[in-house]
Amino acid sequence: GGSCEPAWARRQTNRDRPQPLKGTFMTTIRNLLTGAVLGLAALSAFAAPSAAERLDAFLTKTQEGAGTFEQRVLTKEGEEAAPAARGSFQFKRPGQFLWRYEEPYRQLIVSNGETLWFYDEDLAQVTKNTLSGALPTSPASILFGTGRLDSAEWTISESPAAEGLDWVTAKPREAGVFERVEIGFRGEGDAPVRMRLVDGFGQVTTLDFLSFEGKSVPASVFEWTPPEGVDVLDMG
Repeated sequence: GGSCEPAWARRQTNRDRPQPLKGTFMTTIRNLLTGAVLGLAALSAFAAPSAAERLDAFLTKTQEGAGTFEQRVLTKEGEEAAPAARGSFQFKRPGQFLWRYEEPYRQLIVSNGETLWFYDEDLAQVTKNTLSGALPTSPASILFGTGRLDSAEWTISESPAAEGLDWVTAKPREAGVFERVEIGFRGEGDAPVRMRLVDGFGQVTTLDFLSFEGKSVPASVFEWTPPEGVDVLDMG
């Protein structure tokens, strides 16, 4: 069957399937000013947190949670590069996350903070890697990793508001999977609602976070063992 397999989990044994791209993820934001004038009184205004500030707060203060997402992958020309996919996620910092594709194919990316597994149920194949060896190569590892984006590895900037969202953009200082990552926030929300990852070929992976809840997630969720009878490729 086809695959919604993301580029960060791509395997050499799977070249004949549609390959959603490597992407990149960024967002930009504008400051919101609110003021009121009463008679001869002076104008008073306050600024809402910027998208960059909200991203930093999410990465450092939101320690665990769960939600659902939808993924679309487009070529540089805007054509569909892979089937649209839907799924769910759970995370617990630092570095524990479970990213599950439920439609159109069943695939799983899970980390216990040390080991990263990618399981393709359709192919009965598992890829194993160290988490450090795989970072930062997936939306999950960026959003649900060890904390704020390291300024030694990323340049962070705010971008003009677009699509009804405030955006912040992150660019890796060294060439890698992503050329840039854009992350969008809506209104004064403190959790990302959209993420775009752009690779060096101009392909764009867009993730819409359909729901998110900051709630307690048991650590046992991230302790995963490959099913019996599957092929395991150890990359670590």
